[in-house]
Amino acid sequence: MSAQDRIRLMLWTPQHDGGPEDQPGVLPTRWRQDYEEVLKPQQADWLAMLELKYSQTRPDAPLAEKGAAQRRFTAAQQTLGMRGFRSSVGQRANPTALFIRESVFASSRQRHHPVGHRKHAACWLFGDTNSYPVPVGEQVPPIDWSTVTDIVHRRHRAIKQPDGTWVSCTEVDEIMLDCGMHDPACWAAHRLGQATALAATIGNSGHQKLRNGCGGGPVLLDHHRSGRLEFLTKALDVAVGD
Repeated sequence: MSAQDRIRLMLWTPQHDGGPEDQPGVLPTRWRQDYEEVLKPQQADWLAMLELKYSQTRPDAPLAEKGAAQRRFTAAQQTLGMRGFRSSVGQRANPTALFIRESVFASSRQRHHPVGHRKHAACWLFGDTNSYPVPVGEQVPPIDWSTVTDIVHRRHRAIKQPDGTWVSCTEVDEIMLDCGMHDPACWAAHRLGQATALAATIGNSGHQKLRNGCGGGPVLLDHHRSGRLEFLTKALDVAVGD
């Protein structure tokens, strides 16, 4: 298979969108590192972005805030050479976005579909699920929740057992599997022999508070899913970046 026959799909979570501008019109150093040093060289064809806190605003936001968000989102598209589509701001201030390379994916306009729309269409889901996978051959050791002192974090991410111990919440992963949504990372690890596909998605350079809340070590968190098994089997390689 030639490079022209391959499509690169990617998910990235920039911690809080790189932070606010230090001064109007000046993008944060962390933002530039994410986009210029990490994302641009990857040359993704389809890029799902999470935690875009400063790239989108509510309709009633001040004009200065809207202007800053538009500058950042425009800069992202220009840096990546891709076309972007932003979600609206929901209950929390971390909207998502999708970037596409128009030479690969043609799209005339953005549409927001209601839940259940075109339920038989092929689907590839990426999500900041804040939950853990059902442990099947993972490399990352399970979290020892007895060492976690952040009680609120533990309540968000783990389930207390009848004997008083805690185990990681895998409910989202179980629901996805029941819906026929398969994890390409598991496929690559178990069927293609790519053990590194199940490496930690938050490692030594990842979210310090999150790692501390999980005992301080690497964490395997969040997922991307293929809605059709025949689509999943087309995966050639799954890589994890920290």
